[in-house]
Amino acid sequence: MEGKRTHMRCTSLALCLMLLLSLSPGHTSGATAASAMPPKTVSLDVQGTDVRDVLRLLAETGGINILASGEVQGTITVRLVDIPWEQALEAVLKLTGLAQERQGNVILVAPAEHFRSVREERVRAHQAAAQTEPKITRAVPVNYANATQLKATLEKLLGACATIAVDGRTNTLILSGTPSCLRVWEGAH
Repeated sequence: MEGKRTHMRCTSLALCLMLLLSLSPGHTSGATAASAMPPKTVSLDVQGTDVRDVLRLLAETGGINILASGEVQGTITVRLVDIPWEQALEAVLKLTGLAQERQGNVILVAPAEHFRSVREERVRAHQAAAQTEPKITRAVPVNYANATQLKATLEKLLGACATIAVDGRTNTLILSGTPSCLRVWEGAH
């Protein structure tokens, strides 16, 4: 058996772990640097196994840490032959309605809805923080261009976080918004 592949057919977690540890390339004396190694592959054949146990097997094969939330539950029947462990992880997650978030060498696993609600909460918190920011106004004289023509482009760039008016008499843009929003303008101009 090649050092980069892990083959398993088991019905008991203990047996799977023993096989995995004995065959894992990271546990052989001839292991090379991770960057020089080809992707680790796994063959897995389990029936009615707890999804958390399958995640532990994949974590061991990939040499990575997987943290599963308490909401991760259920059983799964899997038959995978010689595929990269990351592809196996993606397939298991998709099949069970789970998702992952990577933080360094740690993969957090939870129901997909959990990550969706966390992202939505971050957006709401960011919007609430933006609403509490004071509004500022900047007058920006325009040279060598028409301020009215620049207005449409700037509205696309700044979006709804700022309002733009034009003083055609002095060819000046008048920008009103939060400091964080107008930083986009300062960085672009």
